[in-house]
Amino acid sequence: MSASSRASLGHEERTLSEPRQDEIHQVIIRKIERPNDDVRVIQLGVTYGKTIKACSPLLYFAAIRLQFLPGQWLDVFTSLEHRPGGFTITSTPAEAKPDQSQPRRENAIHDPRYDSYLELAIQKSPNNPPAAWLWRTPGEMIGKPLFVRVGGSFVWPPRAVDMKKIDRIVFVGGGVGINPLISMVAHLASNPSSNRPHIHFLYTARDSYPNSPERALFLHRLQYCLSLYKNSTLDLYLTPVPVPIPTLLSDNQTPPTAAQQIEPANPLLQKRRILHSDLLNALGPEHKRAGTVVYVCGPPKMTDEFVEVMRRAEGMSEERVLCEKWW
Repeated sequence: MSASSRASLGHEERTLSEPRQDEIHQVIIRKIERPNDDVRVIQLGVTYGKTIKACSPLLYFAAIRLQFLPGQWLDVFTSLEHRPGGFTITSTPAEAKPDQSQPRRENAIHDPRYDSYLELAIQKSPNNPPAAWLWRTPGEMIGKPLFVRVGGSFVWPPRAVDMKKIDRIVFVGGGVGINPLISMVAHLASNPSSNRPHIHFLYTARDSYPNSPERALFLHRLQYCLSLYKNSTLDLYLTPVPVPIPTLLSDNQTPPTAAQQIEPANPLLQKRRILHSDLLNALGPEHKRAGTVVYVCGPPKMTDEFVEVMRRAEGMSEERVLCEKWW
């Protein structure tokens, strides 16, 4: 099926062959931020004890802990009567775990001690009903419940690769394709290990704000995580846009200050597209690629092209070049 044909399908149809959990969890919209004009980041408080166990033909409530792997997405139901939209989790599994030192709360919105949450980055999509609902006025949404179900197979750790043999991880993210990758990188950075594979991250984004490249989605978080991880390389590629985009943001967000500009040493910033030579360089020397695993997520054309280049590269194999396709 072509990309255009798949794009005409709903989220459930496009992901029919993907694994899904049985449980549907209730969450509460707790916080909304807007890092740039096109994306809204929503934090969902996890209300433990509000889980529906979907075992056809019956639905029943059960207290089941929400669990997921970095890279997975959520079926998001604005109500159980509506069809869900699909949105990638950008937080880490650890951030969804309850704080055992605090009592459980039924309402996750007004208690600052309630730290269990999920985070989603929602791209503005007026023609996508679930996304359009999540782009309503924040005042209409804070405190409102949603229902979510975990799914997806684009995950860390890779399911078909021996973890002990991995010595290099290459992440290639384009635009909102950074969403599953930021969850993976943050997870790796927050879980110290004596054997840390080298991370080479290639991030390409539109050069929508020439004077403020730090407004690329999750760039600050990515830099921070890689600085903690230490054994890493970050290359940022800004591609030109054909028309000017306004820099004025709504949702009461203030523009970035001078202190928020990208530090000269972080990252390697280039005003061009990612080249095939950049991809091959990131894979490392040909004779050492047996331990390299690749994750690619971005626009359809970019993903298909880059995956083909890296799978055909000397020393690589198909099962070690993974990609996410939401179209």
